[in-house]
Amino acid sequence: MDAQNSWQESLCSSCPSSPCCSHLPLCTLKADSRSDLEKIACLSDFYPLKPAIKDNGEFILYYNRDCSHLNRKDSTCTIHDRPQQPQICVDYKAYRCWYHRAFQTDASPLLLQLNRERIEYLISRIQFDAEGTILQVPAWGQLMTAFSRIHMIESEADSAATACRLYTPPGKPEKAEHFRLIEFRVVFPGIRFISIEEHWACRAEVRLKKGLSSEAGLAALHALNSGSLDSVIEGLDPGLRQRAAGLETPEDPEDSGPGSLTPCA
Repeated sequence: MDAQNSWQESLCSSCPSSPCCSHLPLCTLKADSRSDLEKIACLSDFYPLKPAIKDNGEFILYYNRDCSHLNRKDSTCTIHDRPQQPQICVDYKAYRCWYHRAFQTDASPLLLQLNRERIEYLISRIQFDAEGTILQVPAWGQLMTAFSRIHMIESEADSAATACRLYTPPGKPEKAEHFRLIEFRVVFPGIRFISIEEHWACRAEVRLKKGLSSEAGLAALHALNSGSLDSVIEGLDPGLRQRAAGLETPEDPEDSGPGSLTPCA
């Protein structure tokens, strides 16, 4: 069977939105306090970042860009059933696709997608203690109802904004599945893996979204570039940004092709 016929036989060929090919999970997010939620709101000010809450209460950060091999005109994978296809995609169980169910709407029973307005609503409904630690959160159904009235408007990057770098786990690969994860992530444009001595990280190119006020944009840029937002990224080496700043070389932020592994010795 050739690649075209193989694709037509695949369950993925009947999925026009292709959410698993356009929502790369970068990391889980720490969300224990008002300060954490405010930082997550700040992350949502950057394209193509999209925070979300899973139905188990876990906050996750997605990189919302199409895979370099996704043909958006007809939602086909241009390397399906070919040697270049990442092993994670080859092994994916399409008949039990969580993405297809979770991303049917932007406020589904499995996943609540977040933007700044939704996060600010969430903060207004959460009970905090005197130190700002979360004590009680609204019920899932209540959030689904409220978020149905707070629309997720797909934002674009501000073309005049400077590209910035967000660092996320995983760290140094030690098992075969770690290398398969790297292989999968770097097919998304703007994604790189960097290694600095014994420290590894995924690096994503991000820009401020259109429509932000100059004041909000400057505050978001300062929070990202200073490393303030790193504290909500679970599993990230807190000193990696400082090391990377001194060792990485500038690259073209507009690279539209697949990413790569970048050693910074």
